[in-house]
Amino acid sequence: MAQKNVDSLLLFREKLVNTHWFNSENPIWIRDLKIPAFTNGGLLFELNEGDFRRPQESEKEELKGFGAKGYSRYRDWRFYGEFNYSKIIRDSIIYSNVARPYDGNPFITADSVGGNWKGDQLKGKLQMAMPEFGKWKSAISLDYETEQSARLNEPKPLFRFLNYFVQPAISYEFNNRNSLSITMAYSRRNETVETGFFSENNPALYSIRGYGTFSRGPVVTAERQTRGSGLKAGLDYKYKSKNAVFLIGGRIAQRSEDINDGVSRPVFIGGFDETRVEGFFSYEMTSENRGWIANANGWIRDGIGYDPIFRANNPAYYLSAINSRIGFWKQINKKKWINLNARPGLSYSNYYESVAKTEWTSAMLHQDFSAAISYGVNEKLKLFAEPVFGIHLNLQKNLVINRPGILSEILVRPDFAVNSTDYWKSMLRTSAEYKSGEISYLLQISYQHLNANNQYANGENIGSRNFFHTSMNIIF
Repeated sequence: MAQKNVDSLLLFREKLVNTHWFNSENPIWIRDLKIPAFTNGGLLFELNEGDFRRPQESEKEELKGFGAKGYSRYRDWRFYGEFNYSKIIRDSIIYSNVARPYDGNPFITADSVGGNWKGDQLKGKLQMAMPEFGKWKSAISLDYETEQSARLNEPKPLFRFLNYFVQPAISYEFNNRNSLSITMAYSRRNETVETGFFSENNPALYSIRGYGTFSRGPVVTAERQTRGSGLKAGLDYKYKSKNAVFLIGGRIAQRSEDINDGVSRPVFIGGFDETRVEGFFSYEMTSENRGWIANANGWIRDGIGYDPIFRANNPAYYLSAINSRIGFWKQINKKKWINLNARPGLSYSNYYESVAKTEWTSAMLHQDFSAAISYGVNEKLKLFAEPVFGIHLNLQKNLVINRPGILSEILVRPDFAVNSTDYWKSMLRTSAEYKSGEISYLLQISYQHLNANNQYANGENIGSRNFFHTSMNIIF
């Protein structure tokens, strides 16, 4: 591992050490963290806005909140935790009254008015490694997310979203270099969408059933319940030498959800199933003042819905991607530290709707480059800057709509245009850290700009999008 003159928490923040723990998300590898115990708490503000977005996403999103994270050891126990609370305002959302319109489930409730939403979000994570038992080790991870949000204009729909994830893991250490880990996980997801009965706008309530298919009626008092669960299993192999760590692993997961309208006499709206397969590897080599990392992650998501109205499996999607990172860092002297990264990737999307006779595909290639520098002005003040440049290119795209409807032009065709456009991105991440005794104050500011090169079918430019982030943290 990195030793004297190297800021281990900086390497940890930049994910240049313990990459196998980050990439696998396996709590068993928390024992490999070679960082001091720390607590990091502070305030957060984020803003992203622009026309470059999927049609059911917000034109503008503002997030204000606070949070904390930390790592600690107690005898042979290890603990890592995160907590975040956010107040979120989302502007100009159309045809979506749910928390996650693009998370797979095609059965979405919406109305024809749209508007601005305001809500609260809470996220938490806890990883805990128990004392070793001979060559056996055990750990568990608990993740929790809840959000409630309401639209400010009539008919004032409201959603309540809850998602939690429990993942125990065990490992067996064959010798000082070779380990094998098995992990299992269970997740549960619940969402309730309530829609009022009164509106001066006289909107129509849409029950979207796929990529262009829907049923529609006047807004009445309505409640939609989405209930689902998931199972996940995985296997990791780790090889460790004096200065290097290599890990390779895989995951397979199954997710199922049922969607119903009403409470006292629920009406079955549809079902949804998704299978996900994932494989990854990570490698890191560190010496006293430098290090290399290389990692890659590939996954496949295969999802399908069941529509009781048409008595058919519809719609369906197939998504896949490979993302990788090659990085190098070096401590030049006591004051100066550098880090270079290349992040190539490839993704493929296919959406199919048999009722609306709609299918679209897109293959994208992307490449990001970054160069970071950390400079110690004096013993107390340290500055950090990282410019990032990237380009995303479409390799293949095709759209067929043989039975177009109202939502084909409002949602499907624009979504295809956004997901298949060429675009470039530029980003600048900066921070200033001031140390006073055992306490550090960390100010982080970043700005990112995305600019699309293509147009929608009606000739309008897809446009651009801007992301701004700032946080003020205390580390001790």
